[in-house]
Order: sequence, then structure tokens, then C-alpha cells
Amino acid sequence: NHWPLDDGFGSIARDTAGNFPGSLIAEGDSSAFWDPDSPQVPGGPESSLRFNGTSNYVQTTFPGVGGSSSRTVVFWVKSTDTSDHGIVSWGTSNSNSQRYHIRLNSNPASGTVGAIRCEVGGGNAVGSTSIADNQWHHVAVVFEEDSSPGTSDILFYIDGRPDPVSGTVNLTLNTVISGPNSAPVVIGRRELTSARYFSGKLADVAIYGTALDPADVAQLADG
Repeated sequence: NHWPLDDGFGSIARDTAGNFPGSLIAEGDSSAFWDPDSPQVPGGPESSLRFNGTSNYVQTTFPGVGGSSSRTVVFWVKSTDTSDHGIVSWGTSNSNSQRYHIRLNSNPASGTVGAIRCEVGGGNAVGSTSIADNQWHHVAVVFEEDSSPGTSDILFYIDGRPDPVSGTVNLTLNTVISGPNSAPVVIGRRELTSARYFSGKLADVAIYGTALDPADVAQLADG
């Protein structure tokens, strides 16, 4: 239950079986968006993709994790983009509980501006640490299903360390991953019904169909 979506040479997204379910959708030569200048941080990724905020994104055919099942999304990010622009998204757009959307928070009424924000359509959780500082950070967003699964069960980790929640609007998760209005996992853009493109760099995006524990997250952050 691990589906890493890696950047390769900046033109493809690949899964654990070595298949290539997605490609970089952008104007011009996709290789132009591969960033050979890897982050100079211990354990950082060896390459990354640059997203211009206007047209670049990676579309996969992986539907994501549905319903209220446990999940973990991890990635490296370097950005100052606190607009409502998607980092990782899937599910049914703009329907209560039926999407799963991760970005940086822009609304001070919701929590720390620049902190990681996870939205489910009508509910959200926001971390406490602003990472909109144009520095590389490892991010993990963990959701563990329980008897009443909602956004209050979302945990954040920044650079391998737990990041407390600074704001929550709770709503039960019911991520819809099939049907005419649902979109598979997209990286660098909000759901395909919305032209809200991310500006910054991303690397080593992975989606796990389980809730990783703190030790697992710390190991990933250390490379």
C-alpha cells in the first residue's frame, strides 16, 4: 500500500511497479521544469520539479486513497506560495468531505499562515510551523481512521518532527475516488476542475495507504 510518485528526470511520475502512470503536463519542453540543483540539506532529494504557478503540474492515473481509510502523504517542498494552490490533491472537488487537498495555508483565521493545510471540502486542519520561507522542508500529513474519522485526526510532521495543529474545522472524511466528478492524484495543482497552480519546487511525493508512525516519518525525513 505504498505508491511513491517520484520525479525521475522531471517528465514522468512512476509507481512501485516501475510503471509510468503520469507525465508532466506543461507548456513547452517538460525537461525545462526538472531542477538539477538538488536541495543542499542532509537527506534531501537528489532532484526536484519546478512549478511555475501558471501551467505546470503532474497528472497521474492513481485514484488516491478513498473513503475514510488511513493514509499518509509525504513530500519535500520549497516555496513561498501561500495562495490556495494545490501541492497534492485528489477526490471530488468542492464537495463536503469528498476531496483530499494539501497546500500551504493563506488564511490567518484558519491558523498559521504558511503552515501545511489539509482540506477535505468543508473541513480543514492547519499546522503551526510556517514553511513558506523558500527553504527545503520535508512534510508528512498523516490521517488514521478511527471510530469517528475526521480532520481532527490529521497529524502533521515537518522535517521529521511533529507539528501541532494551530486550527481545525472538523468534518468526517469520505474521500470519493470514483465517479464522473472525481479526479485522480494531481501534483502541483488543485483538483482538475480548478486552475490553481502551485509555485515552487517539489520532490519525492509519496502516498501510503496507511498511517505512518513517528519513527517512519523521521526515517523518511532523514533520507
